[in-house]
Amino acid sequence: MNPAQIGQLINENKTGDALKILLGISEKTNWIQNALAVSYMRQGNAEKAVSTLLDAVYQKNSVVIKPGVSDTTKLNLAAAMLLAGRVEGGLSVLNEVQHDLPMKKQLENAFQNWKKQQPIGSKILMALGVYPTNKPVAMDFPPGQIEVDLKAEHFAR
Repeated sequence: MNPAQIGQLINENKTGDALKILLGISEKTNWIQNALAVSYMRQGNAEKAVSTLLDAVYQKNSVVIKPGVSDTTKLNLAAAMLLAGRVEGGLSVLNEVQHDLPMKKQLENAFQNWKKQQPIGSKILMALGVYPTNKPVAMDFPPGQIEVDLKAEHFAR
């Protein structure tokens, strides 16, 4: 099965089928890690999505983002972190995306809507830069996005 077909399975919300295929591939390229994370998010397993993408985005034992990480991958990690209630981390990754992309706007809007629903004490703390933990940000759209540049080297080497 090729990347376009896997992307179609994910977009049709057949994430279980996509995961079976993706987990059977031994070499986990960035494209595959990204597709795994999107599948996990859409199944409601944000923590698994976070753990899948951390090594793809950050340098080993660091909070420094690897050079060359795509905006899509950064946005997927931000979405997974927000869904997992890791709000501060999700916002930090979101701020690393320099381009105005539709998914970035969706995540920013989801965060703003979530923020409005927080109690006054949390709002005061957030104004001071202290974000609550374990309070997932709800999204009214399918979380995650598959890379659109489906070159063969993204899929397998």
